[in-house]
Amino acid sequence: MPLVHCWGEDCVEPLRTLGAEKLSFVLPEEGFCVWAQTMCIPTSAPSPYAAHLFIDYLCEPEVNAELTNHTQECSPIAGSLPLLDPTIAALTPTAEQLRRSQFIADLGQFGRAYEKAWKRVTDA
Repeated sequence: MPLVHCWGEDCVEPLRTLGAEKLSFVLPEEGFCVWAQTMCIPTSAPSPYAAHLFIDYLCEPEVNAELTNHTQECSPIAGSLPLLDPTIAALTPTAEQLRRSQFIADLGQFGRAYEKAWKRVTDA
């Protein structure tokens, strides 16, 4: 059985096309990295209050489900889960799975040294 590493949203169309009986999406038992799409409000925003209202609007379950179904990425808004396309909902990690996950850490100053060393390896 072939194995491919990919992000969840990259699996939505293949799962829809091939079906769950031919394709599986799994999260490693050993753990996996997670990421989050984020929003921020610039300090120069003309109306931070309006920006907060917009973010609140996007977090409403019905609105969030529509956005999530469009982007085909998972959502942390629990109320949107029952409203999601079933294929996308099936890719959403459970609380148990999330306990095995971790965010990629900022390496700070070490990041530059790591990138330099990695470049030497890939250039060899």
